[in-house]
Amino acid sequence: MKPEEPIHPLQARSSEQTPGTVLRVATLNLAHGRGLARIRLGKPRSVFKRNLDSIAKVLHREKPDVLALQEADGINALSGAFDHLFHLKTAAEYDHHMHGSHVKVGIRIPALHHGTAILSRYELFESRSHAFRVDPTDTKGYVCAEIGFAGRRVLVVSVHLDFKFARLRRRQVRSICKTIEHAGKPLIIMGDLNCDWHQDDAIRLLVNQFNLDAWQPDSRELMTYRSNRPHRRIDWILISREMTFISHTVWPDHLSDHLAVAAELHWK
Repeated sequence: MKPEEPIHPLQARSSEQTPGTVLRVATLNLAHGRGLARIRLGKPRSVFKRNLDSIAKVLHREKPDVLALQEADGINALSGAFDHLFHLKTAAEYDHHMHGSHVKVGIRIPALHHGTAILSRYELFESRSHAFRVDPTDTKGYVCAEIGFAGRRVLVVSVHLDFKFARLRRRQVRSICKTIEHAGKPLIIMGDLNCDWHQDDAIRLLVNQFNLDAWQPDSRELMTYRSNRPHRRIDWILISREMTFISHTVWPDHLSDHLAVAAELHWK
């Protein structure tokens, strides 16, 4: 980021780093492309496309190298019946993507295809999708893939935890701990964890298990979910301690019922 570019109100930054050694990452819950609307049912396809195009404009402005997405729809009959991820990838000009469906309604059917995803300017390796299914009502999960950055492999994870029950979030985190095989590779875990640092211990379980860092976890000023009161910080970027934060930003744009979180990272 050039010094003359404006810093968002919710951004903090340390000194500038050498170009080419900085990895720009971000995470956003797409809310199925419905924007700020409470529901998506009955809206025409053009509304979803317009919302996704607005997101693409912000991505062109901010230029994250790797983007983690949640509530990302494939061909979903409830949200315009077109592939949201492919539309966003094309509009925002990303080279690589990974999409996983975590929905289970009797059997998997394309008409209800949604889950988590990754868009990347770096090539993705060893990508895979995991649906938690730790409970009969569980429709959440994660996708993960490796990227090569500055001479090292990094495992990037886009995750979505349950919004309602703390006990279910803890079970989902335990599932992540059992199923992610990073073999000592550095981790970047991003997504909608549906809990803040003070609310329950799901996020702290995740941080402790993988020895991760969060940006100012005790801060009460980095709220990402503002549709209800009290406002909450439930969208996170967590990184292995081989890396460090250069900057951390909550984008001010109201692209869905969540605000996007972004960070600039480099090796220690």
